[in-house]
Amino acid sequence: MLAVAAELAVRGVPVSVLAAERYRAAIAAAGAQAVVPATDRIVRVPAGLRPHELVDRGRLWFGRRSVRGDTLRTLRPRLQCGRSVLCVVDPHLRIGGRLFEVNRAPAVQFWTTYPRWRSGRSGLALANLLPDLWPGGVQYEGIRSVGPLICDHPVADAAPVSLPRRGRLLVVSPGTVFARSAEFFRTVIAAFAGSEWTVVLATTHLPVEVLGPLPSNIHAYSWIRQGELVRRADVLLTHGGISSVQEAILAGTPMVLAPRSREQCRTVRRVCALGGGVWLRADRLRAQVEQLVVDPVVRARLGELQARAAARAGAAIAADMLMDIADHRLGL
Repeated sequence: MLAVAAELAVRGVPVSVLAAERYRAAIAAAGAQAVVPATDRIVRVPAGLRPHELVDRGRLWFGRRSVRGDTLRTLRPRLQCGRSVLCVVDPHLRIGGRLFEVNRAPAVQFWTTYPRWRSGRSGLALANLLPDLWPGGVQYEGIRSVGPLICDHPVADAAPVSLPRRGRLLVVSPGTVFARSAEFFRTVIAAFAGSEWTVVLATTHLPVEVLGPLPSNIHAYSWIRQGELVRRADVLLTHGGISSVQEAILAGTPMVLAPRSREQCRTVRRVCALGGGVWLRADRLRAQVEQLVVDPVVRARLGELQARAAARAGAAIAADMLMDIADHRLGL
């Protein structure tokens, strides 16, 4: 959404973005105004189902409920003042669809991944998807693909990574929501320790110290500047989230895919069908990575995807659609 906000701001449209405090600087850099609720919680899903992880899941769920209440209290007066011509809403933010109807603030759904669309629903919805990534290549009626939308503002805590100028680079970035166990990262370490590969691990919710001493060719960070590294990588090992997959496609970087959710599995199946990557097999990880680098079929298919993705001005497409809706409401 930030990429679209930046495009609208360039066109002189006043834009406010509801987000947590840690995104304030990125929102300002995009030319928009941040609207920050009083509380915030990191969105995270623990790695497993052991007793302490189940307790953690419950605590996180209750934390999200409190944030939802603060979000409603922050948003309601802004809608009641009647100044919003159009509201762009991520349906995953469960703050009550009637909030916008009651305050007569027209809302456009903006799906950051695959939409769940019910027949009979009216109005336009946008989806941050390259058309190729739709399951079976078939889009839902009433939903416009505007992706890929990439806004490369680094996370404040992301560490700069110094890498050798030569040799192959594997980036392991399993996403910011679904936590991964130490065993997951140790599988990667064991496969590439002492090899000619440089490996960068993004452990996110797992403290780096848990992994212990690392081989000299393997580097672990809590957070990385993923966009920069994916553009330099020879292979990306990813969870298959839409943003990561579309970053890799734009960079022409082949993928080893290790999904954790139904949505990610859907994306992985599509990427594999298109020839842009392979489903992870932990016992063959290094062989899979090295095969991807030299496979001419993967390179050719990924090159075709890359060309189609690069040709789409996703943020401009979305901004055009939103401005058309706003102009119609204003009678312009």
